[in-house]
Amino acid sequence: MLSAKERIEFLKEQTFKTPELCTERAQYFKEAYEENECEPMPIIRARALEKLLLNCSTHIYENEVIVGHMTSKPKGGPLIPDVEWKWYMAEYFHDSGEREAEKVKSLTDDEEKYFVDLLSFWKGRALNDKWWAAVPDDYKETRGYVWEQGGGAPIDGQHIAHCIPGYERLLDWGVTGLLKKVDEKIASLDLTDVDQYQQLIYLRAMKISLNATVAFAERYAAEAERQAAAEQDPERKAELENMARVCRKVPAMPADNFHEALQSIWFMFTAIMLEGYGPGTGFGRMDQYLYKYYVNDLENGTFTRDQIKELISFLFIKMNETIMPSPIVSSGKSGGRAGIDLAPVQLGGITPGSKRNLCEDLTMLFLEAEDEVMLQEDMVFFIHNTISDTILLKGLEVAKHGKGKIKFVPQETIITQMMNAGKTFDEASNCALTACFLRTVPGISHDVGGDFFNVPMVLEMALNNGVCRATGKQFGPATGNAADFTSYEEVWQAFETQLEAALKPSITAMGLYMKMSGEMLPNPLLSSLYEGCIESGTDVVDGGTLYSTISVWCSGIPTVGDSLAALKKVVFEDKLFTMAEVMEAIDHNFEGYEPIQRALLNAPKYGNDVDFVDDIVNDVLVRVCDECMKYHCHGNRLFTGAGGAITSNISLGWRTGATPDGRKAGEPFSEGGMSPYQGRNTEGITATMQSICKMNYGNAIGGSVTNVKFDPANLDDPSKLRRLAALLRLYCAQGGDIIQFNFIDNETLKKAMEHPEQYRDLLVRVATYSAYFSNLSRAVQEEIISRTVETL
Repeated sequence: MLSAKERIEFLKEQTFKTPELCTERAQYFKEAYEENECEPMPIIRARALEKLLLNCSTHIYENEVIVGHMTSKPKGGPLIPDVEWKWYMAEYFHDSGEREAEKVKSLTDDEEKYFVDLLSFWKGRALNDKWWAAVPDDYKETRGYVWEQGGGAPIDGQHIAHCIPGYERLLDWGVTGLLKKVDEKIASLDLTDVDQYQQLIYLRAMKISLNATVAFAERYAAEAERQAAAEQDPERKAELENMARVCRKVPAMPADNFHEALQSIWFMFTAIMLEGYGPGTGFGRMDQYLYKYYVNDLENGTFTRDQIKELISFLFIKMNETIMPSPIVSSGKSGGRAGIDLAPVQLGGITPGSKRNLCEDLTMLFLEAEDEVMLQEDMVFFIHNTISDTILLKGLEVAKHGKGKIKFVPQETIITQMMNAGKTFDEASNCALTACFLRTVPGISHDVGGDFFNVPMVLEMALNNGVCRATGKQFGPATGNAADFTSYEEVWQAFETQLEAALKPSITAMGLYMKMSGEMLPNPLLSSLYEGCIESGTDVVDGGTLYSTISVWCSGIPTVGDSLAALKKVVFEDKLFTMAEVMEAIDHNFEGYEPIQRALLNAPKYGNDVDFVDDIVNDVLVRVCDECMKYHCHGNRLFTGAGGAITSNISLGWRTGATPDGRKAGEPFSEGGMSPYQGRNTEGITATMQSICKMNYGNAIGGSVTNVKFDPANLDDPSKLRRLAALLRLYCAQGGDIIQFNFIDNETLKKAMEHPEQYRDLLVRVATYSAYFSNLSRAVQEEIISRTVETL
């Protein structure tokens, strides 16, 4: 057998295979829909998952220890036509739209014919077909201008996901314990009450799904036994026999050691993803809830510390074997998605019920494993005021090694946001992040994402009497000719009026999406791991959890703040130009109006610790988030606002005209969410952080994101990394939200653009995830290069 290091390197290499599309999920779901067409939808979905788990491929590949695959391919992506089916033909078939990024192995003519037959079954059955027919016309008309699909629109071809189930329930009770809870609830029902009878149907679906997950694990146990019988290497033979024992035990029964716990989690994660495949179904606070197994295994001699680190490494590698196909054309070919499941592992932060992290030795072990694996697995690192210098510095060292791989999150800020959304302090103390920036309480709260909302377009309409410049159409109410505005207050009032009107169609469409998703794509397996769902016999999407929110992802807030500040300074205070002159310059995209553009560019800019502009950016953030929170969604779900752009700052920027901050039409907005506009924060990292920390993130319950870029050579001196650690502590103490780093120089990035084959493993921080630079579109690559390079 290979050594531990050799085995890790071997398994890592397999993740660089060219991805292939897999039809198994789509095929078995199709057959189950046909066989059970008269059943209620929760039963149909449960039978579909059951058919898949009982018939899908069960490969155990060379050197694997943690087993379970979502596709039949070594590196594969499942088809998800139950959400949206047409885009596969547009982007993957011969003579179809070109995918500039995130490509997969080309299909043969025979494969294309099979795909067409399989995908066509979902016409009229897919969620997007019915949802798009139901949404308001003004929502359809403003697609790509006022809004773009984010975590909550079926156009993207993925399930809602963005959640963290309660894995502790699984580890403590096993599936048998969950089934007991389901049976107890069924026994309590009065079936003469039609509502309770509906609960019975849903609980039956839970039982089908849970039992199918156990059968899935038993199939892997049988495969491990088959391979063990033929294995000549005694070490591998013993390993396979133990793997078979583990798969026979979990997830059916509670886990008793670290290996069993990881395998149980992975089986359940795999089944949940196959039930409702979408981004960001996270693993939660693994160092916290796995700590008891870690301590017991070391005390009992079950595993050594190195063996546990190897198991963690195996899990990290498993997280890289599946891609998540999603349409690039639908997002304006921004091509900035990571391509993988974006299922984050949460590390650090205080232990619930304590004022400190009592698990830092296991936190350190996770960081050491990440330092060795360093693929695309998503990593979140909580910083609390009690964090030790040793752990904080290790987190930064690993992030620097991964070119910015880890996102750092001030836990005190998240706790405040969670409590503002109605959670108790103890619940909020157990918070974690799903993919991107959504914050939630695992197994208790279901907090998902909604549309990207184009805040600069709202300002454009405020300054153009409700008309979109790119289309010439009246998207918003008539708020007057901006050339006639005589005060900053009139500009702000027009912005507020347009904001109120622009948000409403998205609120309606997102509400429809949630309601129709609950009806058409229920999640009985996922729901079984949430407190409240078994007890109420209700799906997570339909309000079965104790708490639920949906966030509007607001793009370009700093761009709007810079624009408003420029108007206030240049027009209304310094009176360098009139509103009429500025509007004329914007109408002409500043062509021939360079003096006006220079004046606007020279106005104070966010990110330089200038209260004048920072206060206005905060006004925009708070006002947008407050507007979102006026509404509730299906299942009594609270709408929240988030300062998060992902890569929508590029695709929405393409369709937005010139803005009063001096930005020209078609150029990107400020990136990240709450990052200063690229290249405008010129006063150093301390000033940048000071500006960012002035924002009232307690109102931005959906989360806010800042990206910072360093040349890694600037941090070669250990004292510089210690200084960055001190700045992070200050950033957290002053109430910042998510901050993440790119530790990479522009020269390397430019070389990678010219010779991508030489940089296939070059990770960069895109948004709230890292991706291989060579897999990104040129527009995203150029935007990353344009970001300000900070120094210490």
